[in-house]
Amino acid sequence: DNEAGRYGGGGLYASAGLLRVQLSRFVGNRGNQGGAVLLDQAMKAEFSHCLFEGNRGGQGGALRAKEGVIAALSHCTFRGNAAEGPGSIISLAGSSSRAPEVRLVEASIEDGDFFNGATHPGRLIVESSRLPAQLEGTEGWTDGGGNRTAKE
Repeated sequence: DNEAGRYGGGGLYASAGLLRVQLSRFVGNRGNQGGAVLLDQAMKAEFSHCLFEGNRGGQGGALRAKEGVIAALSHCTFRGNAAEGPGSIISLAGSSSRAPEVRLVEASIEDGDFFNGATHPGRLIVESSRLPAQLEGTEGWTDGGGNRTAKE
């Protein structure tokens, strides 16, 4: 239950370097750039077995990755996150030379238009994950295979 002002993720802001987060809960955070987490400036991040629930962001309800970020999230659950703009779970923003890349593996995405689409340079790869039954408004992501929807 944290809140960031104009810049920064509500629960965590990281810039440059290497970040590893395990067995953590990001619940009820609010931030303009990433309700729970903002990753910035060519960093590498790994999240494992984390819960992102009830976060609210202007851009990216749970996570916003910018400028050259490479992030992997494995075995994470996303539930009840929202954004004022597109990307109730993930929002990517970068330049064409420093586009961020986020990979979700074995994730559980329970609701929402989980990605901001192809409006900004960036790449989202989703593999072996449980996706929401309704994917309307969610475009521009790469299916890495092995995904299933909630209705399957």
